[in-house]
Amino acid sequence: MLGDLLASRLIPFVALDTDMRRVTEGREKGWPVFYGDAKRADMLKAVGAENAKVVVITLNQMLPSVRAVMMVRRHYPDLPVCVRIKDHRHQGKLLDSGALLAIPETVEPTVQLATSVLGLVGMPSTEINQLIERFRKQQRAMTGEA
Repeated sequence: MLGDLLASRLIPFVALDTDMRRVTEGREKGWPVFYGDAKRADMLKAVGAENAKVVVITLNQMLPSVRAVMMVRRHYPDLPVCVRIKDHRHQGKLLDSGALLAIPETVEPTVQLATSVLGLVGMPSTEINQLIERFRKQQRAMTGEA
């Protein structure tokens, strides 16, 4: 999904994945997706990490995500690192490892569901919008996002 959004705005990116199916899917879309492990310094160098403006890590497990963050921090200390995580449990560990942002993947689906449910129970849309904005603000504070 992130690749779709970046490509739609013609923002250049390079992706690494250890799942050959995803590499193939990205390549079929014409994207620069390569098979490789982002926890390896030689891989980061091979895809031009020194020219990147940001690194986004979307690994599904906490420990590999922490290792990838630490690898980027060690070799590219000024490069911002953003991480999509499964839930809130490991946010602190990722932020302590050097991630600028650690965003739980459950946040926006929960916001969408809550918005619909609140509308169905009759809450006015202005009140829903205020409530959701407060929730998002709290989430940004918890994830380190400004």
